[in-house]
Amino acid sequence: MVNWWVLSAVTVEVIGAFLIARGLASETPEQWVSGRGTPRWDYGADADLSYAASSTDAAVGFVVLVVGLILQGANALDPSNRGEFWLLAVPVLIVGLAEVTRRRRTSRREASVMRLRIEASVVDGKDQPESWASIVHGYSNALGNSGRRPRDGEDAWSHLDRVYRRAWLSDAAKGRLRQSYETYVSIETRAELGDLWLPWFVRVDEPAEPIRDLDRSNARQLRVRDAIEDPAVMPALQIEDADPHGGTWSHVGRIDHYKTEWSELTGVSQGPFPALRTPDGPVLVDGCHRCCAIYAMNLPEWRVGLELSDPPAGHPDTQAGPREAAT
Repeated sequence: MVNWWVLSAVTVEVIGAFLIARGLASETPEQWVSGRGTPRWDYGADADLSYAASSTDAAVGFVVLVVGLILQGANALDPSNRGEFWLLAVPVLIVGLAEVTRRRRTSRREASVMRLRIEASVVDGKDQPESWASIVHGYSNALGNSGRRPRDGEDAWSHLDRVYRRAWLSDAAKGRLRQSYETYVSIETRAELGDLWLPWFVRVDEPAEPIRDLDRSNARQLRVRDAIEDPAVMPALQIEDADPHGGTWSHVGRIDHYKTEWSELTGVSQGPFPALRTPDGPVLVDGCHRCCAIYAMNLPEWRVGLELSDPPAGHPDTQAGPREAAT
């Protein structure tokens, strides 16, 4: 006859042994962050979260294994008691409790890895300030990929604060990282890239005609997506001007140049490009053609960084639009 006590205990012990084996195969956070084996597309945020999930298994597995041994000990006190079928619910309950514990420990391990990663980049000076903001955006995106998405209107910094209750950042790194986060923007989605404003204007009533001397009268300002997707403005962007280095150039020609240059690549990282901080969103100062080319190519992997600054006093970009209608 089946001894339900033993069957339940052995099931729990097998689960515990599996978790211990998986956890012991992992490195410490310090080894992981500084080790050669960590994958690197810059910060490797998705890989960091995956490591944190597996590295907490040993401690949880130990607790599960102890519970299994207790069950076997209870049966040893009375071997004649074979128990009931309902004892199979014990492994299910233990697995549920273990999962809750694992998630809590995983969250703490994630925060530890992030602190070490940020300390190395910001405090120890491993990386340049313009790359620090991408760490924040990268971890926020990785959390979203794992099902912990930001709430509506929540930026990457607030997203990490909510999930980790500010345990992800040391006091030594906070000020400098926050300054970088507010200055250097990492464009992460194609929609964000398409929303960037260009310093290019066409007439509202005749979009095929560019505006050279901007006074914002009857002017429509273009975004990156307009330069690629709006056929009405293409004639204006195809107009050729004299190139100071010889020959002629046009906006479309410059965009096509970068598309040809990157045609065999699967990933492009560009910037940080200087951009003006405005009430309507960033306005590119440089990198316009490269941003348009990346938007048009829609490569599997790409990154665009911006370095934001305030417009000079009296500059038209200090005031909110309208940018797409006559003013």
